[in-house]
Amino acid sequence: MNFLRYCFSPTGFGKTSWPQAIIIHAFGGLGIYYTYESYWALLGLMPVAVLWYGTWKNYTGRWV
Repeated sequence: MNFLRYCFSPTGFGKTSWPQAIIIHAFGGLGIYYTYESYWALLGLMPVAVLWYGTWKNYTGRWV
């Protein structure tokens, strides 16, 4: 539960500001929605996955 609190803090998505996080999620979602081939949809999902992975790494303190 603490990780979700860290992700959805009032100051931003982890250490990422809210406008940047919203843009990354929106473009990732649009990339998946408007793509019909599965390999291109994975490319649309990649920025979102990297954002979540980086947020997890920041939360655990493995990099700063």
